[in-house]
Amino acid sequence: MDILLVHDAPAGIRFEKYRHGSDWVSETMGLDRLIYHLRPLVCFFGHHHTRIDGEIAGVRCIGLNRVGMPGHLVAIDIDPGRREWSVVAEWPARHNASA
Repeated sequence: MDILLVHDAPAGIRFEKYRHGSDWVSETMGLDRLIYHLRPLVCFFGHHHTRIDGEIAGVRCIGLNRVGMPGHLVAIDIDPGRREWSVVAEWPARHNASA
């Protein structure tokens, strides 16, 4: 599996700044186990309306922002022969993108 798309952030994704307070960690149980068992190249999620990067079981998890906000679209390039991928663009661009 290359891409896993889920609604909520998997358990263990940390949000430095969030409406629940600073350093809030998602507790959505089950999605973390799904990632662990499926081992996709990348997992995308929404729900929290913020662009965020995290990692669960060695799989990079990317939270997408709400439409019209920086980081609501992320383009990736996958090299399936090597099971590698990279972010090639985001729109609209984040001000201090580290992708």
